[in-house]
Amino acid sequence: MSPKSTTKQASETVLARNVPVFRAQLRLTQSQLAAKAGISQSYVTKIETGAGNVTLEALDRIASALDTNAATMISPLTIASQSASRAA
Repeated sequence: MSPKSTTKQASETVLARNVPVFRAQLRLTQSQLAAKAGISQSYVTKIETGAGNVTLEALDRIASALDTNAATMISPLTIASQSASRAA
């Protein structure tokens, strides 16, 4: 496996973990997030399960709908910080 595809998979895994965390904080359903982001609910499901290839445009739309930015959405640190804040 090439380093580029490994990095892409890691980013998609982090995104799959982060989207539901941010969505839950805003108390949005997948359908509500999809509507806010202008994408389909099935696409949100694929992203959250790690089954969908995410375009940069979709990543930006999702991040905006979740009141954050694309870099935060694919940051592994986001997972740790969100887990810590929920435990507190």
